[in-house]
Amino acid sequence: MRLARPALAFTAFPLGNAMSNEGMTLIVGVTLGPIAVASMSVVRTVVNSIRQLMDTINGAVWPEVSTAFGAGDLGTARRLHRIACKASIWLAVPAALGLLAFGVPLIGVWTGGNVAVDIRFFQMMLAVMVLKTLWFTSSIVPVAVNRHVRMAGVYVSGTALALAIAYWLTPLWGLSAVAVGLLVADVLMVVYV
Repeated sequence: MRLARPALAFTAFPLGNAMSNEGMTLIVGVTLGPIAVASMSVVRTVVNSIRQLMDTINGAVWPEVSTAFGAGDLGTARRLHRIACKASIWLAVPAALGLLAFGVPLIGVWTGGNVAVDIRFFQMMLAVMVLKTLWFTSSIVPVAVNRHVRMAGVYVSGTALALAIAYWLTPLWGLSAVAVGLLVADVLMVVYV
C-alpha cells in the first residue's frame, strides 16, 4: 500500500504528455483550423526528436540512480545525475541549433513542400525544448527514488495551465501561443525540479 501513491502519481506523466499533445492539437484545431494543426504537428514531431535524445539518456541513467540510491551511494547518484544533465545539454543544444539551421528545409523535403512552417513558432518550440533540458533529465532523480508525487502534480498542473494559456492566446498570437503555454509549463518545472 505504501507504493500505491507513487504508482498512481507516476501515471500523471503520461496523462500530462497526452494533455500536452492531444490537448494542444484540439485547441489549435478549434481556434485556428486543420491547416494549423498540420503545421503544428509537423513542427512538434521534428522538435520532439531532441526529446528522444534526452529520453535515451534518462533510460540509461534511471536504473543506475535507483541502484546507487538504494545502496546509499549518494556520491555515485550525484555523479550520474551531473553526467546525465551535461550529456542532455551537450546533445540538445547542438541538435536545436542544427534544426534551427536545417529544420525548415528538412520539413519541406519531408512533406513535399505541402506544409507551411510558421518560423517564429518553430524557433520558439526549439527554445522550449532547450529549456526542457534544464529539468527533464533531473526529473529522473525523484522518479528513480519514488519521490515524484509532488513533481507529478506540478507537471499535470503546468500542462493544464499551458492548455489554458494556449486556448486564450491562440486567437491572438496563432501557433506562437502554443509555444508560450509550453514555455510557462517548462518554467514551472525548472523552478520545481
